Parts: sequence; structure tokens; C-alpha cells
Amino acid sequence: MSPSPLRPLLHRALPPAAALLTLTAGLAPAHAASAPGWRISEVITGTTDLQALATSGPSNAIAAGTTTSSLVVQQWNGSAWRPITPPPAFVNLPSGGVNVEAAGTSSPGNTWLFPEAGVNTNTQYALDWTGSAWTVFKLSAKNTVLATAVFSPTDVWAFGAKPGSGTSGGFGPAWVLHYDGSAWQPVTAPGTPVQVSAASATDIWAVGPSAATVNKPTQVNIAMHWDGSSWHKLALPKLTPVGGQPWVPAGIMAQSPRDMWLQETVAVNRGSGFAPPGVTLLHWNGSTWAQAAQDLTHTYDPGLTADGHGGFWLTSTSQNQQVTHIVHYASAHWHRQLPPTEPGFINGVGGFVLIPGTTSVWGTGILTSTSGPATEADIIKYGP
Repeated sequence: MSPSPLRPLLHRALPPAAALLTLTAGLAPAHAASAPGWRISEVITGTTDLQALATSGPSNAIAAGTTTSSLVVQQWNGSAWRPITPPPAFVNLPSGGVNVEAAGTSSPGNTWLFPEAGVNTNTQYALDWTGSAWTVFKLSAKNTVLATAVFSPTDVWAFGAKPGSGTSGGFGPAWVLHYDGSAWQPVTAPGTPVQVSAASATDIWAVGPSAATVNKPTQVNIAMHWDGSSWHKLALPKLTPVGGQPWVPAGIMAQSPRDMWLQETVAVNRGSGFAPPGVTLLHWNGSTWAQAAQDLTHTYDPGLTADGHGGFWLTSTSQNQQVTHIVHYASAHWHRQLPPTEPGFINGVGGFVLIPGTTSVWGTGILTSTSGPATEADIIKYGP
């Protein structure tokens, strides 16, 4: 099982690059392969944005993204990253582009991608990769998938939102679908699942605006839990505003029904376009919330990933979006480090996923040349 991480905070629109549709990949290690720590595992040359990442174990991972006009897919087989040819309808789109909203995988033969494609309509699709062939599902011409959880070929979730109405300016009503191996069926949820984390098929957590407030000027965020048969809602604790700005959920990490972690960051000031620095980690033990940690000195990106031994990985980006740090939190200590890079490049980091059963982590990034606009996508790894 591998729920999709939050969509990486990389480019959402890339310049046309028709000449870059044939991609080549090369290894570019930043550290010795046997040394612990972060290193570059793979570089995908050409203007590519890796937008989704998922893994089910040491021998299976998927990374997917876009060149704007074409879908890009890379799969890890335990020893190397290999490109997968996408369905023809998602290659070199003559009008419009493609963006990958989420990815999930439970095995090399059961991988799912959720791309949007087209102009204006941004039609939402689900793509099922069996290891040898693709099956394409058209899900909606107006709704958007935000996350997924993939447990087996007969147990796949798509979590998303419908277009909003009213004056909220936020996410619209919930749009949740479940695939049983033959068809997608709608499932009613108590709120819009913006961030999702699943510990098992009977233990899925999500967070987002409640159904009662989703189209109101002020949305109230709630936590939601799937116990295998129904969804239940849970109120979130109120945190003291920072600089007059409220806190909002930005990441979630489920480990059991009595062990769920929530990342909150300070909301963006609509006047300045920036958010005050700050991150808070909240813990749910099955009965009460506790504030486990807080840092009010740095600006954090959405996304919370377990490290496999009690701590967490996050990313922090400077206000001018020029410098990204990888941040590790464990035992009341914060540790910040620059991501691995190549000579002449700056590396911006997107999403992380923990490889189940290990303390190793995959991540995506984008290498930007210090001497020009050139960029390359990369896949980074922590641990063996």
C-alpha cells in the first residue's frame, strides 16, 4: 500500500519543450552509495516536473510528472529507475497539457496515476499500470483528484474536490471515489479530503474543510477517519494566530487509529502573498490532541513524512522561493540541511515518501542552473 504524497511544490506550468519528449535518464550520485544521508539517485534530463511519487517497498516505486505537453513516468525496480511509455493520448498533446495530481502503488503490477489533461476542461483521468499495459478511466470533466490510496487491484481510493461555489475561495465540496476492481463508485465523506494518509485499508485519515463550511467565506477544517466501513469526523484544536494569520492543515501522517500526526502551517497573508514563518506538529492518540512541536522561525512547505523510527521529514523554503532545506524533526530537535545537488545547480525539493518497512525515503526535486534558466528533474534518496 502506498498513499500518494502531497503534490510537490515545483513548477505547475513549464515552457513548451517539444524537442524534449524523448527523455534520457542518468545516475548522478551526490554521496557514496553506501553512505547514509541524502543523495541524488536519478536525473531526468530535459524540462520535466516530477509531481507525484509513491512506493510499496524497496523494489517498487513510481515517479510521475510532465513536460507540460506529455506525461512522464519512471518506475524503480529495486536496482534502477526505468522510464515507462505513457498511453498515447498523454504524449505530445497538440493543445493543452497534462499534470499529475496523485500516484499510488501496491505492487509493480498495480500502479495508479491520476493526471488532468486538456485545455480549460482539465479532464481528470485515472491510469492503471499493470506492469505491461495501461487502462485509462475518464473520471470527470470538472472535478479534481487531490490524493489517492492504493491497497490492491480491487481496493483503490481517489480523493478530491468538486468546483466550489459561494465566496470561500478555497476547496470545493468533497469528491471521493472507490474502485473495487470493476467500477468507480462515489463515497460520501464529512469533508473535503485535501491531505490524505493511510496506514491500512481500514485506517485512512484525511483533513480538509468540513462539508458544512466548504462554500462559506470561512472554511473550518476537520480531520476525517475511515475505519473500514464508514467515515467519522474529528474537530481540530485551535492554535493561536501568528501575525494575525490563522493556522491551516498542511500535512498528515497516519500510523494507526491511535497514532496520527498533523502538520499545520500559518496561512498566507492575501495582502502580501506570503505566510508568516511557522510550523506546528499535532499528535492524536485516539482520545486527545497534543501539541508535540513548534518552530516559528522558518517557512515550511506542505508535506509531512515519517522517517521510520519516530521522527519526520519536512521541507522549508525561503520567502523568495530560491532556497529549499530538507528538515528533520526527532526527539524535540530540528535539523536543517541543503538537499544534494550537482555542480552549477540549485536543488529544490518536492514530495517525500517513506519506503515501507525501512528507514529509507524517496524524494523528488528540480535542479535549476545557477547560470541560466535550464532545469532538470531529479529523484533523491535518504538511506540505503
